[in-house]
Amino acid sequence: MACDQKMITWGSKRARSFNDIAETSTKLKKTEYGKLIKKTFPCKFVGKPVPQKEAREKWPSRYDYESYEKKTKKQGKQVLLAKCHYTKAEVMECLFYLHDDVYVEAEEDGKPPYIAKIVEFFESMEDEQFFIAQWFYRPVETVIKEEAMEELDNSFDKRLVFYTDIKDANPLKCLISKLKIERIAVDVDSRQIPDCDYYYNMSYSPNYSTFSKMTGEQPVSSLSISSETCSDGAFSGTNDKSEKSSLV
Repeated sequence: MACDQKMITWGSKRARSFNDIAETSTKLKKTEYGKLIKKTFPCKFVGKPVPQKEAREKWPSRYDYESYEKKTKKQGKQVLLAKCHYTKAEVMECLFYLHDDVYVEAEEDGKPPYIAKIVEFFESMEDEQFFIAQWFYRPVETVIKEEAMEELDNSFDKRLVFYTDIKDANPLKCLISKLKIERIAVDVDSRQIPDCDYYYNMSYSPNYSTFSKMTGEQPVSSLSISSETCSDGAFSGTNDKSEKSSLV
């Protein structure tokens, strides 16, 4: 099911509405006999909050109350302020930790779940529970759209994803399950790819429709693909998820 019916217009268009965010999640779950039932699960942070001093050092923008309005007007972005941060949470009877790779519910029924890494857990000043997702994009979610995938005869491994620096906030209840995502070298033979749900060896910039090889901690050596590189327009320019984020 979709995590929420309304969305906020953000860079990745993957962030949910802040309205009516519940602290529980009603989802389908299989019983021991395989029958699907609806059940309400608690969504909550677990353990003590990160000490204030440590949290302020690690996520300073979340606690910059004094210059909040000035920065928002100047940068054109609204940074969510935090009351406190956490390192783990429980959703659907599953524990999630910082830096876990996860599935996140899509905003529309029938859409495959999004793929992300958890980089923050925090409670807002309005007592709402959020996690910050750093997104991975499937090939069909990039400038390489479905038409191009068909032309390429599905030559992409279904486990292949692209790293991005796109991050935004989502209600805690949107977490579905954990994943295992591995980073591999660009020239690794397919037979040497470790056991994992997904893997990546390149980054993707939605704003510039650019793919980059990754070396060390930062991506380098950019390769840009535009609609002009394909005669039939299969590569159709910037993906519709690439607008600049207004809330983070």
